[in-house]
Amino acid sequence: MSTVIGEKVKAGAVFNKAGVTPRWFKWNNRKIDVTEVTYTWKSVEGAAAVLHFSVTGVSSEGSGAMYEVSFNQKTLEWVLEKVET
Repeated sequence: MSTVIGEKVKAGAVFNKAGVTPRWFKWNNRKIDVTEVTYTWKSVEGAAAVLHFSVTGVSSEGSGAMYEVSFNQKTLEWVLEKVET
């Protein structure tokens, strides 16, 4: 089941020549460690390019799920778009 979230989150990522790779994000006072990036795509919102990531992650409590997070390259903001449970 997919739940739309649409909340800004704090995130840690690696930036290199190959692009951007999310490593963790914080949501609901929990740190979610990204264990795998399963799919990426790009969209455009106005003048901003937005990178989207489908990831699997594990919370600090040990529970896992699939998430969709996005990174706005103009505003530098991360958003948790969806959670798959």
